[in-house]
Amino acid sequence: MNSHRDHLIQIGLNDKSAMVYLTLLQLGSGTVSEIAAKSLIKRSTIYDCLEELADRELITQSLKGKRRLFVAKDPEFLKRKPTKEMEIIESQLPELKAIFSSGDHKPKLSYQEGQEGIKRAYDDILESSIEEYYYFGNENDIIQATGLNYMKDYVERRKAKGIWSNAIRIRNKDEKHSFLSGKEENLRRVRYIDTPSMHSTASITIYPTKVVIISTLNEAYALSIESKECHQMMMLIWNTLWKSIQ
Repeated sequence: MNSHRDHLIQIGLNDKSAMVYLTLLQLGSGTVSEIAAKSLIKRSTIYDCLEELADRELITQSLKGKRRLFVAKDPEFLKRKPTKEMEIIESQLPELKAIFSSGDHKPKLSYQEGQEGIKRAYDDILESSIEEYYYFGNENDIIQATGLNYMKDYVERRKAKGIWSNAIRIRNKDEKHSFLSGKEENLRRVRYIDTPSMHSTASITIYPTKVVIISTLNEAYALSIESKECHQMMMLIWNTLWKSIQ
């Protein structure tokens, strides 16, 4: 653990923040009291460390009843550090991910609000090491949630990474933007369902091992659920519907 902490210090974390991050990788999620007990760091210091880790987007937080839980993000997020630090990160990433994978396997929730929070949720999808993802949604509501210019840029970044998009859409809610159409050049497959007109709807994106629910700006939130069981069930629903509308 000390060697991992030393490498995290080399990429900019202070000693205590590095230990708190490693502790959360092991716990999966935890309260301030649980983090303090595991790391042997004073509670008053824990708060400063959590603030630094949140600023670096290495943790998220959620509520479970009246308990505020802090959750470590996947170590892949360390890749956002400047290039000069990447060699250290790459050398440590396999072992850090092993710690992360061996931690508490309870579902992890991340909740973000507003259009900027929604954009961060979409950005997180592209930060994952995936080849494709699956979603339920439609053009109108996706563009309303993020803005047209952001979504055009998002699609270009997705294509640059070679990530395929598999979409089930509501036919009468689409505007037929060419960059969102189901074409091989867009790395997108699309099938449609027909349903009576409805008000704005949330979209659901599924990728290992997360399910992300993104609302329109009417409610303006993004909820990410990291759960193997939830992911498996949503993929079962998605695949069943996909086959039924060939």
